[in-house]
Amino acid sequence: AAEECIQDGVTGWLFDPASLPEMESAIRRVILADQNTLHSMGDRARRAVRRLTPESSADAMMRAVTTAVNLRANSR
Repeated sequence: AAEECIQDGVTGWLFDPASLPEMESAIRRVILADQNTLHSMGDRARRAVRRLTPESSADAMMRAVTTAVNLRANSR
């Protein structure tokens, strides 16, 4: 999901696609942003995406599964 990849105002702008006011607000922020802000945000987004590899995704999934299994085992 976008929320996992985008830091609002840092690497992009998040909004609820089902909310027209939120979408309008995000578009307005893009239009009103100066070029330096947009370039900096783009640079940060590209750096963030480079860290997303199949290996890092698999590691994150394994940590989540392990946590869920441990929580279930400890709740019995």
